[in-house]
Amino acid sequence: MFATLHRVGSDNDLEPWVGFDATDTRTRPRADRIRAVERRSAAAPHWVDRAFESARATDAIGVFLLMQGNSRFELPASHDERRPF
Repeated sequence: MFATLHRVGSDNDLEPWVGFDATDTRTRPRADRIRAVERRSAAAPHWVDRAFESARATDAIGVFLLMQGNSRFELPASHDERRPF
């Protein structure tokens, strides 16, 4: 079973949208940007669960998850550079 995860760069899109809105900052983010981060982050674990459910239902011999970018798994989960992922 092959599945992909949609993980956006720039710290899962927690970095401001450069050139889009000068008032959008890391400390005062645009609400629509944060809503997109929250929806995407909430959807990802469900998508992984669906991949494993499909694998079990089809008797797949394994699950291969792919995603683009560096989620910094070598860092502790609480690390500022890992937390967005």
